[in-house]
Amino acid sequence: MARLFLSAGETYGNLGGFSNTDVVGTNSNEKVYVDSNGKATFDPSFNRGGDEIVILGASQFFSGVRSGSALLITSAEGASIRIPIGTVGTTVTFNDGSAQLVVTNNVVKLGGQTITTTAASFNGLFATPPAAELQSADSALAQHAADAPPPLDLGFMANISFFG
Repeated sequence: MARLFLSAGETYGNLGGFSNTDVVGTNSNEKVYVDSNGKATFDPSFNRGGDEIVILGASQFFSGVRSGSALLITSAEGASIRIPIGTVGTTVTFNDGSAQLVVTNNVVKLGGQTITTTAASFNGLFATPPAAELQSADSALAQHAADAPPPLDLGFMANISFFG
């Protein structure tokens, strides 16, 4: 097992899968990159929020479970990433998006996904809205455009359109 001591405000990477690394942070905001098969245990300084943990892979290939006061992120590639949970968000970034890891009213969330003691895939963590929602938004935009007043012709070398 390796131990990594970060300096205040440091960006460090990449933590790989060759051995588990204990990551010791500071009271500043650090940024740590972890390979898709990385093995890392972040110390309690990361539960105060403001840090960013970047996992090099798409969220759909990972799953998470609450283990004590930490989120354990695993993957079929062998990832084992333990991040402490706090009341101020820590940013967890995957190749397809970022989400805040936070506990509020005893509910742990990564973005909009509730994290429990039962492992669950992050597939859909950053999903696009269903087609019906997109069509509804397109319809609203089209209606708004139809309701817009016609262009205003001021009669001199300008053509101004108002949208609101």
